[in-house]
Amino acid sequence: MLLFTGCEEPVRESVEIPLQIVLPAGEYISPNYAPERDLNEDAPRRVLGDPGQQEVLKKPTHAYFFCVFETTGDVITVVSFEKTMADTEWVMQGIDGDSCYVHNGKVPVKDTPPPDSRVAIRVYVAVSDTALIMTYDKAGTPTVIDFSNAAKCPTTEEQVQNITFKVDRAMHLHLQNIYSSPFNKEEDDEYYGTVKVVYTDYPFIHLMLYHVASKVDLTWNVPTDKQGDLHITNVTVKHRYEGESYLFKPTKNEHAKFTGGTDTVLVAGSVGTYWAGRAYMYTIPYLDEDSLAEDKKKFPLQVNFGVQEADETAKQYRLTISQSMSDEVYVPWVRGNLTFSKPLTSDKDTLIVR
Repeated sequence: MLLFTGCEEPVRESVEIPLQIVLPAGEYISPNYAPERDLNEDAPRRVLGDPGQQEVLKKPTHAYFFCVFETTGDVITVVSFEKTMADTEWVMQGIDGDSCYVHNGKVPVKDTPPPDSRVAIRVYVAVSDTALIMTYDKAGTPTVIDFSNAAKCPTTEEQVQNITFKVDRAMHLHLQNIYSSPFNKEEDDEYYGTVKVVYTDYPFIHLMLYHVASKVDLTWNVPTDKQGDLHITNVTVKHRYEGESYLFKPTKNEHAKFTGGTDTVLVAGSVGTYWAGRAYMYTIPYLDEDSLAEDKKKFPLQVNFGVQEADETAKQYRLTISQSMSDEVYVPWVRGNLTFSKPLTSDKDTLIVR
């Protein structure tokens, strides 16, 4: 069963807009990948098997649409609505050599401007496997979006682009299953979510969506000849982003919106971490408050390795992951291979910049 709610008061009968949403799900190459720069030599994949360890990615059950109609006279009308979808509504298809999850359907939209008045239609879409609490700036007041109330929905394109969603510790479990259409991705010198044919009753929506969170994939090992000297006791992370995160501007989050994440979270603590292990996590990249404007560093994620050396007290090896970013479209993908080959003289920091 499909359930729909809309933000616009009924003015005339709804029109049904054909819709196709595509999510990369297999051998899809990261748009950020550059073999001369990245740590690994094999091209990374955005989702399934990214980069080689199979993940369980849930198919989205919630979709959010914000259709910006530009009409004659530079009048902007924003039509916002949400849609729920069943797991069976996603099918695996090969598109241009990539394996993708594809959703084909129709969505009813109320109060769309008449076709002969349309100049352009720009569509912003986000999907997730859980309901998102979204907020927009209404005349300087953060307002939670309510799709059943037109007074609590965005009315300008700027408001749409600056929509945020709440990220707390519980939401970290869902970050790998949240996708959106980046506001600054362009095709033919215009936003890639621009509907090409606007003079019809039923414009067609087709969008490839991308992760809003970055994947951090870490592999560690102690060489066989050193395993009598040291082993890894645990792996923890710190500074995961919590707060309001941009939905359509995933690379533009700043420390000013950071409200938590200073607690230490265990990612590996079993015997299996002794001499070799692997763990991955998804996190929201954000601009560090100490960054310079001309050299913006995002992704200040701290990974702590507990290193036990023979009979000595365990030390913490602190690895700070940073990402130099300015006008990136996609969130960064990070992979680290760490080899602990000699005892540490003291606790120390190291810095990786992709």
